[in-house]
Amino acid sequence: MRGLTLGLAKSLVSYGITVNGIAPGPTATPMLIKDNLQYITNNASPIGRYILPEEIANMAVVLVSSLGKTIIGDIIYMTGGAATITYDDVGYPF
Repeated sequence: MRGLTLGLAKSLVSYGITVNGIAPGPTATPMLIKDNLQYITNNASPIGRYILPEEIANMAVVLVSSLGKTIIGDIIYMTGGAATITYDDVGYPF
């Protein structure tokens, strides 16, 4: 996805078309939270909860607005800090 985003951005920027991507982490949707969407706690995430769909939508609005006009060919990782987790944070038994 990174290569596709970069390639399309490079090819289309001269036509005034901006290409970016959003890579969301675990999101509070019925797919992940089957019982009740009002309980979005996710102890496996550094922020302690699932990402809200409206937070992802807000980032999309930023990217397509004049606020994001200088962001070209990038992927915004909305993982709630999941990329900061390393093996020592998990407590594997080995």
